[in-house]
Amino acid sequence: MEVEPIPTAAAPAPSYAKVVGPPRPTQKPGPSGVQRAPRRQGMAPTPPMSPVAGSATVEAIRPHLSRWVSRNRGTLTYRMVQILTGHGCFGKYLHRVAGREPNPECKHCGAPLDTAVHTLVECAAWGPQRHVMESVAGRIDSLQSMVTAMLRSEDNWAAVASFCEAVMLQKEVAEREREEDALADPVRRRRTGRRLRRYAHLLPP
Repeated sequence: MEVEPIPTAAAPAPSYAKVVGPPRPTQKPGPSGVQRAPRRQGMAPTPPMSPVAGSATVEAIRPHLSRWVSRNRGTLTYRMVQILTGHGCFGKYLHRVAGREPNPECKHCGAPLDTAVHTLVECAAWGPQRHVMESVAGRIDSLQSMVTAMLRSEDNWAAVASFCEAVMLQKEVAEREREEDALADPVRRRRTGRRLRRYAHLLPP
């Protein structure tokens, strides 16, 4: 009796590892045991974020965050954002961040430190504008109270916006005059680099 030959098994398919190659090496875990994401060659490590940067803005909006996000009225203008963030024509910002003033003092009332809160609440130079704003929006003595007033009514929002536009425009004009003064400190001189020329059309009038 003839014995049928036993069929041989088909050749095994090549493994996935052989097709795609060996896995790429990963970085070793850091000291805490957490796997670190690979960094592109030549890329500098990202510096840690400052816990202070923007804290005043956060604290002003945080108590009203849901109302702020879901509001259906009120538009933030360029100059309102300067007041809210403190990034603008303020002595502290121009001195410490922009490096365009030799000191952080207020050029309008002589106070040793010019900030957004100083401009909004304290500076005597803006007393008339502040009086008009508070006659509509009520007493404003901080960024948080300003945000509270803005969210209370459309008229309040408009009053705050009008204050920011009027005051910040005058501060910007004064800064430009200091830049163009031939006898001004060199750090105040108007910058005429390529970047300024490229974005000049985006600057406010």
